[in-house]
Amino acid sequence: MYHKSMICLSIVFFLLIICCNDTPAAPFFADSFESGSLSYTANGARWANSVATSVTSERAHTGSRSLRFLFAANGTGDSFAEQRFDLGTRKNGVYIRFYIYFPTNYHHRNVSPNNNKLIRLWSDEANYSGDPIKMGASFESGTISRLFPEANKTYISSQWEAQCSGSIGGIQSLPNMGTWQLTSTELGKWICFEFHIKRDTGTGDGAFEFWVNGIKQFGSTNLTFNGAPCAPGYFKFGYLLGWSNSGFDQNVSIYIDDVAFSDTYIGPIGTASGPNSTSIIDYSYTK
Repeated sequence: MYHKSMICLSIVFFLLIICCNDTPAAPFFADSFESGSLSYTANGARWANSVATSVTSERAHTGSRSLRFLFAANGTGDSFAEQRFDLGTRKNGVYIRFYIYFPTNYHHRNVSPNNNKLIRLWSDEANYSGDPIKMGASFESGTISRLFPEANKTYISSQWEAQCSGSIGGIQSLPNMGTWQLTSTELGKWICFEFHIKRDTGTGDGAFEFWVNGIKQFGSTNLTFNGAPCAPGYFKFGYLLGWSNSGFDQNVSIYIDDVAFSDTYIGPIGTASGPNSTSIIDYSYTK
């Protein structure tokens, strides 16, 4: 009887280990802007320089505040609103989750279609333009805006192409990972975006994955860049939104809330804790 009891306890303990190991670590930075400012820090991660952004109570996904990005109408020119951040430590890769609200008047002009930024990561805050490899995603302009992955601003047709700046051998053509379309259906409501962005460390392990409301839209975890590992080979800085070279005919306010940075998949608040998980973990993002 004692032997059977010990076996049962061992099985229970083994199952607990499996469950615990399947649970991702909590984000190392999570801010819902309830402090009313951009002063929140955690594990060295923080908000950095900003242009045309402000914490506002006009609209929120959770709590009563969010971060507003004001893109001003500028004749036939471009527009700019950007929030930079510091990950706190050097990262080969990171998961970034945020809720975003595109207003019903969100519409780019049909000019300079491939330079409407959504997210960017790079290594050195002081050397953005000269960083060996910048990774992120941008929107094309038009009535239906396509979101596509970018590396070093190189995007041709449906192919993603990347290289270390100045590397010998040209650009590495990568498989088509797909795109995601922002249509009128998504305007005027909160959407959960999550990105997994990782540099190629020299073994073909670069990654770019994208989820909307917890559903994977496109991505790959075995990307190879010519010249990898692209020294200095880490991410530390980034920004949300940024230049909209297509510009806007009207003032456009885009809102972001419940931002989180993590070493593992985060997922929407109150839903699955992993891209293939059925467990429920509801982290608190009120700060």
